[in-house]
Amino acid sequence: MDLPTEEQCLQYFEEFKVPRNIKAHCLKVRDVAVFLARKLNQTGENVNLDFVSRLSLLHDLFKVVTITSIEPNKFHQHIFSEEELQMRKELVEKYPGMHEGEVSHIIFKKDYPQLAIALKDMSDPEKEDKSWEEQIVHYADGRVFQNRIVTLPERFSYLVEAYPDKIALFEKNGIELHDFENKVKEIINLQPEQLANMVGNG
Repeated sequence: MDLPTEEQCLQYFEEFKVPRNIKAHCLKVRDVAVFLARKLNQTGENVNLDFVSRLSLLHDLFKVVTITSIEPNKFHQHIFSEEELQMRKELVEKYPGMHEGEVSHIIFKKDYPQLAIALKDMSDPEKEDKSWEEQIVHYADGRVFQNRIVTLPERFSYLVEAYPDKIALFEKNGIELHDFENKVKEIINLQPEQLANMVGNG
C-alpha cells in the first residue's frame, strides 16, 4: 500500500492552509487512533499502524469545504486568516457541495488510491465491511471534540446542536460507534472513560 509519509501529511496542512484548530483536532485523533491500534495489535489483531496514522491525520484536511459560517461561535472561536479564507473559497468553488472525504478522494486517488477510498468511506454509515483501520479512525474521530477526548454522548450532543439538519446521519453513526466501542472494550479490556487519561488530554 502506498502512503504519504507523516512529514508529507503535515506539509499538506501548510499547502492547503488548514486552520490550526482543524490541524489540532486531526493530531489528537491520530493520537487516539494509533493508541487503540497498538493496543489491538498487542492482542493479536493485525492493524496497519501507518495506515491508521495517515488516515487519521488527513481525515479532516478539507473540513473547510463543509463550513457554512466563518464567524466565531459558541463552539469554535478560530478567526480565519486571509490565506485560509482564500483557500476555502478556492476549494468550495472547485468542489461545490462535496464532503471533505469526497474532496480528499479526488485529490489523493491517483497517488494513494487505498487511502483515498478510506478517506471517502470511513464515516459513511451505509458502507459495510469497513477495515479495522477505517473503524478505528472513525471511532477516534467520534471521541475527539476539537483537540480534547470526550465521551460519545458529549460528542454527539455537540454535533446535534451544531448541525441539526444531519441528526439522522448522526444517529446511524452513533449506533455504529457504540457497537465498535463495545467490541474494542471486550478485546483490549479498556473502559471508554479511561481513554482520556491513557492517551492524555494535554
